[in-house]
Amino acid sequence: MEILHDSGKYQFTLAKKECVSLELKLNVSSKGKLWSHIATILFEFGTGVPTALESITVTDDQYEFLLRLLSKRSWEECRDV
Repeated sequence: MEILHDSGKYQFTLAKKECVSLELKLNVSSKGKLWSHIATILFEFGTGVPTALESITVTDDQYEFLLRLLSKRSWEECRDV
């Protein structure tokens, strides 16, 4: 899955397993409910749903936050993020 910055300047790619991990991290974070649509897209791609999107475009805030979550070792470390 590709995560695209809405400016078109930045992007990163995640494997299916990484998508599930990031989805879990996002769900327990302070943005979990607000950005649940992103978590759903990550989950669907990561679990192989046939109709899952293969990329998502996010805002600057979302992009930076997702990168921050990716830097954490586990979802437990994301509870206070």
